[in-house]
Amino acid sequence: TAVTASMSAMFKNTQTNLYTYLSAIAIANTLMFARVVIEVYITNSYLVKMLFIPYLFAFVYGIWFSYYFYKKSTSNISTSLDKLEKNPLELAEAVKFAIIFAIIYALVEFSNKHFGNAGLYIISFISGFTDVDAITLSLGELSKSSLLLSSAAIGIVTASISNTITKFFIVVFFSRTLAKKASLFFLVEILILSLTYLFIL
Repeated sequence: TAVTASMSAMFKNTQTNLYTYLSAIAIANTLMFARVVIEVYITNSYLVKMLFIPYLFAFVYGIWFSYYFYKKSTSNISTSLDKLEKNPLELAEAVKFAIIFAIIYALVEFSNKHFGNAGLYIISFISGFTDVDAITLSLGELSKSSLLLSSAAIGIVTASISNTITKFFIVVFFSRTLAKKASLFFLVEILILSLTYLFIL
């Protein structure tokens, strides 16, 4: 999400190297799909059966899209890492994630007990606005004890779709030109993720 915002802002300021920025945004978002599958496998490998094929398609399409626009780019961009997100290995970042994970874990557990699946899916959708890791790990852990596999899988997909939509609107906010070119990437990814519900149900 941070990379999407950074790249969109950089393009807005330069108005050059459109396809290079598109490729960077696409590859950053594509890796999310692989990351979700790995996190699901680590927390509860039984969940992978429901998510693997659609997420694989989303990943492969994203790689193709990234490469397609990379080949269309005519020049490289010059940037430094301090313009992008903070080092995820810093202690402060790890502590922040642990706090977010604990809060989401508690919210998911509470909503599942008191509001059922509807509350769970709302929490998943809202969590996806910022990141998918915490909600994915939370649902994966809870699916081993107090949560149905299907409910956990639907929650993870919902968060992934929410996160993808959020990233698209981030691009729209910074640059309509960039958003028009990126719209096909985000639209197809959302459609592929939506098909995951069929595998779960």
